[in-house]
Amino acid sequence: ASPAKTRPVDAVRSFAERVLAERAAGGVSASQRYVQAALADVTPTGNGVGNEGAGLAVQAVGELAEAADPPMFTECVTPRTLTGARVEGFQWSAKPEVADYAGDKAEIPTNAATLAAVSKTAERIAGGHDIDRIYRDLGSPDMLASYWRLMAESVQLQYDAKRLVTVQAGATLGTSETLQAALLAGLAAVPGATYVIVSEDLVAEAGGQPEADLPAILTGGGMFGDGLPATIIPAYGSGLVSTVIVGKRSARDFYTVDPAVRLEALNIANAGIDAGVYGYWAGLVVNGAGVYVDTVTPPLPTTAARRK
Repeated sequence: ASPAKTRPVDAVRSFAERVLAERAAGGVSASQRYVQAALADVTPTGNGVGNEGAGLAVQAVGELAEAADPPMFTECVTPRTLTGARVEGFQWSAKPEVADYAGDKAEIPTNAATLAAVSKTAERIAGGHDIDRIYRDLGSPDMLASYWRLMAESVQLQYDAKRLVTVQAGATLGTSETLQAALLAGLAAVPGATYVIVSEDLVAEAGGQPEADLPAILTGGGMFGDGLPATIIPAYGSGLVSTVIVGKRSARDFYTVDPAVRLEALNIANAGIDAGVYGYWAGLVVNGAGVYVDTVTPPLPTTAARRK
């Protein structure tokens, strides 16, 4: 008879079975400590570049930016579309009028009505950059989209600054000693006012007064009952100082090319993209008396007050 063949011992399986048996019995055996010590670490900080490590997914979120603040002075003018390099029109210097008429074939009333020509040449804003072509060929699509968005936002900021210039052009001027007095003077000068602009320093000054003394521009009540009969615009960051403007939207027309013209051309010799934005605007005074601008100038303290 042939000698019996012995089955080779599976050393790995034998060792694994022994480890499982020891684990089932509880406790930490020498064999378990051996297995744990034999495993090398694979961690992000040990096998990567930077903090995130190689082999991990990266979530691309594009540009991190706050939403643009809306323009402040859109409610202060009547928007118009600019279609020419010059805006031309006319106004009645003295309007035609009617009056009482007795009849009986008497002559009807008449008055001296006169016309005046009005014109305004469009003014320009513009900006541009020579962008390396690699941003188009190998860059993130978010970069160029962000560039055009920021340029469009800049156009709107410029247009808004020009609206404020248009509002003040040809306005009735006045001076007052307090914010409340300026508000009252403005509302008296412009019946049917639709907006009130208050410079940042006056808003801050009013905010430091006792609540009972705050004007309606901040409280919605008080000296003006249920509030001012107009849109209130705190002019933060506008450059206005110690100024209150009370006006009617219909008193100013503001013409723009909006959205602004956007152009892009290749700069082949320098591997670039020439990008530019071009805006145009014209502001017209429809009724000068429809806007009142007050400069708040507190009186100087008396000698006795200064000594205190």
